[in-house]
Parts: sequence; structure tokens; C-alpha cells
Amino acid sequence: MPDKKPIYVSSTPPKSSSSGPIVLIAIIVALLVGGGVYYWQNMEARKLIKANEEKIRTEMQNKLNAAENQITKLTNKLSENENKLTELEKNQTINNLCTAAPTPTEAGYNIYPIDTKYESLRHLGELFTASDCGDADRLSKIFGVSGENYTLGANISLNNNPSTDLQTTFKQIGFQCIQKNTANASCKQWQLKNTVKVIDILKLKPFYQELQSYDCINCG
Repeated sequence: MPDKKPIYVSSTPPKSSSSGPIVLIAIIVALLVGGGVYYWQNMEARKLIKANEEKIRTEMQNKLNAAENQITKLTNKLSENENKLTELEKNQTINNLCTAAPTPTEAGYNIYPIDTKYESLRHLGELFTASDCGDADRLSKIFGVSGENYTLGANISLNNNPSTDLQTTFKQIGFQCIQKNTANASCKQWQLKNTVKVIDILKLKPFYQELQSYDCINCG
């Protein structure tokens, strides 16, 4: 029989391959890099979207502001034209009143046209309207006017308690409250007996809206 060769068993384990950890690290690095790139791309995309949204929002707001400004200009222009038209109508009305002939009365005097805003004030309304015309000759022909004087006197009723300025004007002209036991601040009935200057009685014109009615005292 042939001699058997002894079999030697190594006690040193075989060396393991080092490629496994390297591959794992490579995978991890790739994932990290890939994730970082994705995150960066995502952030940049969000910034771009936000910038575009802001740009669009700004452009829309500018267009809206421009449209609002245009509407405002058109509205102002329309209002201006309406005011001009109203002013022309008022001027035409005044011109008609200022050129219209007076109406003779059976009592022998003329009644001059009265602006509708003064229509409840009778002779005083004639005076105020003629004053608005700016025609001194026409003003001098109003019944009750004698030269520089207004001779008719006045009983005036008010809509409400007189304003402070109206009270002061009444006193300056010479009016007195004829309501018994009534303070001037709550007096609605005022009387003027004396002849006064035309320029003084015309001081009541700015307060015409407070005046309800007028009657003359010295009508003759």
C-alpha cells in the first residue's frame, strides 16, 4: 500500500473580501449626495415658484391699481362735467330770472322773479334774487327799496331754533324776538319794525335755509 501523506489543517481562517464595506459606503455616499442634490433642487424650485408668484402678484396688483386710478380719473371727470353742467344750468336759471320782466300787481307795484330757493320769502325773496343778479339798477326797483333803504320791515318765522350766527345777524340788523318769555336761542318768531339799509337786510341771504316765511309790516 502506498504511504498516506498527512493532511494539514490550517488554523488561520480565510481572509474575507474588503469590497463589501466599500460598496456600502459608496451606496451611502451616493444616497447622501443624491438626497442633497434633490433637496437643493427642490429648494431652488420652490424659490423659483415663489419668485414667479410674487412677480405675477405684483404685476396683477399694478394692473389693478392702474385700473382703479383710471376709474377714479373717469369718475372725477364725470363729476366735474356734471358740476359744470349744473353750474351752467344754475347760471342759465339766474340769467333768465335776471332778464325776465316783472309782473305788475293791482296794488300798483311790480313783482320781480324769485329764485325757487327763496320762493317762501315773498318780497325778501325778490330782494335776494335781484341781489344774486348783481344788478344794482334792478335791485333798486324792488318793492320796498327806497334809495339805499329797505322800508317794509319784516316778520320772519324760522324752521328751527336760530343758529348762533343768525341770532347775531338779527341783532345787528335790529330784529327782536316777539315770542313772549322765549330766549333768543330758541326764538322762532322775529320782527323788524324800522327802516334799515338794504345792505343790512341782505345780510340775511346766507341764512335763507333757516328762514321759513316772511311777511312785511310796512307794506303800505
